[in-house]
Amino acid sequence: MSKRDLSEILSNVDALDETVRQAVQEAIEENLRKGNKVAAWDGNRVVVIDLSELPSIRTEDEPNQ
Repeated sequence: MSKRDLSEILSNVDALDETVRQAVQEAIEENLRKGNKVAAWDGNRVVVIDLSELPSIRTEDEPNQ
């Protein structure tokens, strides 16, 4: 990947934001399936969140609500 390619990718903020959101969603769903907890940043420190504490997460197998 050239510097120009990388610059073009990083300049498309909306696409980059959506890609990051999708990656986070997929990581949360994977941890949900495995029964793992998730680490998150609360602004001052890293906290570990049990997935039962998160709002309902739609997986690919579930219909949109």
